Amino acid sequence: MAQSRSLSALVFRNYLRSALIPVLTIELLLVVTYFLVNAWNTSRTEKALRKELTTALPFLAENRAENIDGSLARVAAATRYFADEHQRLEASPQNYTVIGEPIRLAKAPNGSSYQANRKDGSGLYYPLNAPLTPRQLLIGEHSASLDPLYKHMVTQIPNVAAAYYNTSDNTNRLYPYIEKVWEQYPPNLTMTEFNFYYMADSLHDPKRTSTWTGAYLDPAGQGWMVSCVAPVYLGRDLKGVVGLDLTIANLVNGLLSLKFPWGASAFLADDSGMILAMPPKVEEALGLRELKGHVYNETIKKEQLKPQDYNLFRNPDASLSRHFRQLYQDKDTVQSLQLKGEEVFLIQKRIPQTGWRIFLMARSSDVFHSVQEVSKRSHLIGLAVICLMLGFYVAFFLYLRRKARDMASRMATPLTQLAQATSRLGTQESVETFPMQGIAEIDQLTTNFNTLSKELESRSQELVDSRVRAQIQAKEGELAYARGLYESASGYLHNVGNLTTRLASDILDLQTLLKSTDQYPEVFRRIREGSDPKMLDNLETVLTTRMVPRLRSTTEDIEEVRDCIHRTIAHQQSAFLDVQNELMPTRFSLSELMERIGHEFTERAGARGIALSWDVAPGIEITNHKDQIYHGLVNLVKNSMEAISGTGTVSATLERTPGGSRIVIGDSGCGLSPEELSRVLTPGFTTKSGGHGLGLHSFSIFLSGHMGRLHISSPGKGLGCLISIEFSHD
Repeated sequence: MAQSRSLSALVFRNYLRSALIPVLTIELLLVVTYFLVNAWNTSRTEKALRKELTTALPFLAENRAENIDGSLARVAAATRYFADEHQRLEASPQNYTVIGEPIRLAKAPNGSSYQANRKDGSGLYYPLNAPLTPRQLLIGEHSASLDPLYKHMVTQIPNVAAAYYNTSDNTNRLYPYIEKVWEQYPPNLTMTEFNFYYMADSLHDPKRTSTWTGAYLDPAGQGWMVSCVAPVYLGRDLKGVVGLDLTIANLVNGLLSLKFPWGASAFLADDSGMILAMPPKVEEALGLRELKGHVYNETIKKEQLKPQDYNLFRNPDASLSRHFRQLYQDKDTVQSLQLKGEEVFLIQKRIPQTGWRIFLMARSSDVFHSVQEVSKRSHLIGLAVICLMLGFYVAFFLYLRRKARDMASRMATPLTQLAQATSRLGTQESVETFPMQGIAEIDQLTTNFNTLSKELESRSQELVDSRVRAQIQAKEGELAYARGLYESASGYLHNVGNLTTRLASDILDLQTLLKSTDQYPEVFRRIREGSDPKMLDNLETVLTTRMVPRLRSTTEDIEEVRDCIHRTIAHQQSAFLDVQNELMPTRFSLSELMERIGHEFTERAGARGIALSWDVAPGIEITNHKDQIYHGLVNLVKNSMEAISGTGTVSATLERTPGGSRIVIGDSGCGLSPEELSRVLTPGFTTKSGGHGLGLHSFSIFLSGHMGRLHISSPGKGLGCLISIEFSHD
């Protein structure tokens, strides 16, 4: 169907065809040609730059990787030499003589022991873990003879910030000397729990070579760093670990300080994707801030590794994280990706010494800056020409449009009135009657319009009435169905409630009968004094050993049936309530819900000899689906109790977190093996004989879609489980 146009538009169109369009077409072709040539030049230049970048930067990255590998290899070789010297010290400490003033130990305010003199060399520290043994004192005293070696390692090897020796009995010798070492190390320091010790043990370093740690917070006060460590053995016994520390600040300022063309920046990451060191440009691109220094408000009591936010595989940008995983797997030299809406070039090279990777990152805005500037200026020139053309043609268009309107208005007044009346058709309560104009064709059109409008009004009213009747009938049918369903279900629940009441009365009678059996042993003792002991022993065995436990077991079974019926009633009532009202998130007190669950399980736990520990922070509220969360938590507590055979403990805590709240449920039950732990949230997997394996999986799926997350951990079989549920608050 041809598109309709106004009379003024038709007149204006004829003007355009005859005079304006040919001239405008030629000028537009010239402008388009100008922009196409400019775009072609820009594209060709960018393509040449891209080729040059993908050729030059890999070469620079490889060169830098070789330099870093050489530097780290020197540190590794020095570490191995450092370890060999301490191994000779452990084997023959009497062969090492301290030159100058003998070391003098003093007691620190926290009760530990430290070296109080020879402050221009290395320092010695003994934590307050156990009384000092003669061996500790001997090694600590004679290790001072290695002060020149310690000093050489730090002052003569580039990027090394500290050198140390930690023994398995927590003797620590460190260079440079720390004046108040007790303020850095806690009195109960256990060196074997830190990565700069256990990374050199037989499990992590079976070849007894030097190895590199990930980034960690130095307990000696040097801030964030990585270490090259090597074991010190005496036969098969691991006596200690030596290490050379490289601070993150030194890595950034030393190994990554080289300037690259195109504004590229280098950063280091280990083989697990953890960023070890990065300059400010990379910080800005990845939305992170490098952890170079650290304010020590208190001593470092346990290992603190670099947060997972600095892992390339766990970046909040899912596409960026996925791209880095692919990059590690494919090992491509050059990759391009979108980062914060901008193309970024990534060039990677692996450092053989450590398995780390050096990345060169260049932003397209830096690479193509000069090309874009030229293209921008060319575009501005073209836009200026277009603006001049638009100014002329806008004035010309306005002139033509005014002339067309004058001509069309003398011809189209009756048609315009009819068009306006047609646009109001069906929007007014009464039918609009259009007057005759005295023009045969228009009068015929007017007559047809009046007839049509009246017929349309009549048909519209009939259609509205029909639809209203149909909707009313459908709504009445729905209400009748819902009413019947609800009455039927209510009757069923009423009957079940009556049965539960009678069952509760029977349970009370059984419990009264069982309480009377507590007097049987005394009765049998008195009767036995004047009767046949054998017959009484048999009777006592039947009553107290067989019948009473059987009755207690039966009572427990009946109570379980009663609880099951109560839960069924509550579930059915909740289901009917959900039919009447859509399941919508509500604001409720999570603290009160946890207290309620604790009260519900107190009696049941006491009957089984299980101790409940409930620690609930008050006043925590969330907006979520209350019933689903309640049933999910009840199922978790029930699972924890069923995992305990005999006596045990079940604990639950509710606490606030920076972004919301956390519930932790723990038990001392049967625990999970690593293989079971990896499958525990898989649908259909269960460790219970009568379980279906859907409870934990369903609750986990529900939480993942409703601002929550569930995590399960277990040290192993027989060691219990720990379940953590975290909620994000709106």
